[in-house]
Amino acid sequence: MKFINSSSKDPYFNQLIEEELLYQSIDDFLMMYVNRPSVFLGKFQNPWLECDLHFLQSNHFDLVRRISGGGCVFHDEGNLSIALITGKDFYDGNSILKNIINFFYEYKIQVSLGDKFDLLQENYKISGSAFRQTRNRVLHHFTILFDTNLDHLQKSLSPTICESEVSTQARPSRRSKVKNIASIKSSSWDSISEFKFELIHYLKLIYQFSESDFKINHFNPKNNWEHLFGNTPEFTFRGYLIKDGRLPKNLPEKLEQSFRLALPNVEKN
Repeated sequence: MKFINSSSKDPYFNQLIEEELLYQSIDDFLMMYVNRPSVFLGKFQNPWLECDLHFLQSNHFDLVRRISGGGCVFHDEGNLSIALITGKDFYDGNSILKNIINFFYEYKIQVSLGDKFDLLQENYKISGSAFRQTRNRVLHHFTILFDTNLDHLQKSLSPTICESEVSTQARPSRRSKVKNIASIKSSSWDSISEFKFELIHYLKLIYQFSESDFKINHFNPKNNWEHLFGNTPEFTFRGYLIKDGRLPKNLPEKLEQSFRLALPNVEKN
């Protein structure tokens, strides 16, 4: 197995590395990275229903659509991301998470494995997983909340369209109570860098991985409207409840026109 410790905080760049490893490589990889503030949509989700686009824009947070399914997730410099990319023959979904649980146990922190590959600490979610499979390979990536800004997390993951009646085929997120590892009294780490360093050392003893200097030759961030919003599963508005008296951001032209006809005095943020 090879290990990639990405120094980039660009969420589009780190996602591209995962995609390259999944689609273009035959080797097994473990990757870790920390992103700048950003919201990651699942492949089959609706951004207007999953996050507050006004809040994201006003705080210059990125919006990313993953290639994996699952729910919407907030990233920042207090959130450690881990990706396991392997052949299907090697992959064991529970194994990597059980190794993380055993790591916490070494530091006298009790963590359990929930349904849907969640990690729980006293019934609070500290980690969630998402997956992407090809015919021969698997991408399993997950986050660990170390010292995330929970206020930003809550506000970012509030819907842009509040209480609207929407019919949609998009997959909704499961909202859970969350907590940071750093908030646990017995936590032994002063920073996410220290936590990451100790976790790398622990996992290296198990996987015997070697460092990789994997390079990306062409970087074209997937941050255009068509990818982020145009790939939203089909949905229909049955109501016109507008948040803060303003239209949602990044509406398709025809949808925006329909709002304008119904509510001509509504402003666009």
